[in-house]
Amino acid sequence: MNLEYWISGTFSLLSWLFFHTIYGMLGVAILVYLLFRDLRKTSPRFPEPALVAGVVFLVGVGTLPSIPRYQFQNEMLKLMLRIEDSARVASTSRWRSMTEPLTWVNPPIGAVTLIWPQSSHFVGDGQRIGLAPFENRFYEWTMRYGEKPADSLSLVYADCVQSTIRYTRPDESGILHPVTPSPVKMVAREKDWYCEYNWSWEEKWSWEKEALLRACGKACQLLAIDYIRRDEEPNDPGSTRAADQAFGAKKCTDKGMTPVQIMRTWWTISSKYSTRHWVVLCARPQ
Repeated sequence: MNLEYWISGTFSLLSWLFFHTIYGMLGVAILVYLLFRDLRKTSPRFPEPALVAGVVFLVGVGTLPSIPRYQFQNEMLKLMLRIEDSARVASTSRWRSMTEPLTWVNPPIGAVTLIWPQSSHFVGDGQRIGLAPFENRFYEWTMRYGEKPADSLSLVYADCVQSTIRYTRPDESGILHPVTPSPVKMVAREKDWYCEYNWSWEEKWSWEKEALLRACGKACQLLAIDYIRRDEEPNDPGSTRAADQAFGAKKCTDKGMTPVQIMRTWWTISSKYSTRHWVVLCARPQ
């Protein structure tokens, strides 16, 4: 445990030194200067130590601080591929920084806004099984570089007939509060996002019949179980997601059923804790 703590602390310190300050590259430049100074004592053909150290320093401070921005962009591109059948990418923004030359030529994605209908519990019609969306109710989630994702999650009530909209956002405890006391008129961007887009889910159920057939054949007994996971905010959301899904799968197997699919329906982060709401669909042959 102590070894893991020190390794994590060392990586965090190095990340801060090289990606968020100039001190890391300053230290590297000093080492390069000393190295070339000693090399010139044995062979005067080597370039001036100050010149080499200056080039190394300028290249480092001009590129390393931009790496986290491009890592964020790669994460967003992967996310957009994963959710293309269940949510809409409403907008993306690319950001430049005056102090980061790499972003001048190829600005990375700095913000992504996703929208998807708020869904009710599982429903089925004998042919398909899935989550049925509430009418006029959506989630809007904007992820910005350097910010916590949950800080910009909103529940949106969009009335396309009256052209009005109302936002509610969670406070630190995760309780939703309206941003405005009553609905307000939509702007053009909101009409495009919520009203002019085809939100028909007839061909986009979250779980298709084939998943049920793989689980138990033609006839299934179905059970949807809601559960909540709450603990200290994780350093690795990927491992936390896997643990949450394993917890849901066990709820099915404890009942002698097969987990067909597991979906997170809500997620909040307070100053110390993260709370994840999940629903698991269990199936058993009849």
